[in-house]
Amino acid sequence: MKKVDSINIPDIHIGNEIKKYLKGMAISQAKIARSMNMPTSNLNRVLKRKSTDTRMLIKLCNAAEYNFFQLWCINTPTAQPFNSFPLKSVVIGDCIRHRMQEIKMTQAEIGGYLGVTSAEISRLVKKESFDTDMLAEFSRILRKNFFYDCYLPSPPPQTIPNDNVLLDRYDNLVIENSRLKQELSAAQMEIARLRCTV
Repeated sequence: MKKVDSINIPDIHIGNEIKKYLKGMAISQAKIARSMNMPTSNLNRVLKRKSTDTRMLIKLCNAAEYNFFQLWCINTPTAQPFNSFPLKSVVIGDCIRHRMQEIKMTQAEIGGYLGVTSAEISRLVKKESFDTDMLAEFSRILRKNFFYDCYLPSPPPQTIPNDNVLLDRYDNLVIENSRLKQELSAAQMEIARLRCTV
């Protein structure tokens, strides 16, 4: 098994951190539950847990208008905080698979660190969302803080015109150029005729 120089990911009790934030901002749990269209009792159960699903955490971030993913990002160099809402869902499994390919780490090797089979790792990395404690473990093993994928925005994709659009534009410009040349030639002939009659 490869030696992994693990990175430091804070051990966060996300339920307590959210309750602390809401209390400090004088925001009731009932208000957050209403904005999430869920019973307050269900939200209470979520906030009693040490970890939660990243999809649920994105909903909580949007309801509270606070990016709780930054709690895991404090000890890692980063760009400026991203606080634009609503946060978009991120397919965490895709981020993890990309990192595994990047550092050439197999599912069996990750399974060895976590004490699970490679089949279980295969199932996990197909998921769109992750339990935050499990995501912290993957971040440590793969030496990449995956919480940044939710905390910071991805740069917007650059729109590249497709070939057909460019060709159509070129054809239109050629036609327009030809028309203008004809108009210029006609105008020059008319000016010459007027000069001859003066």
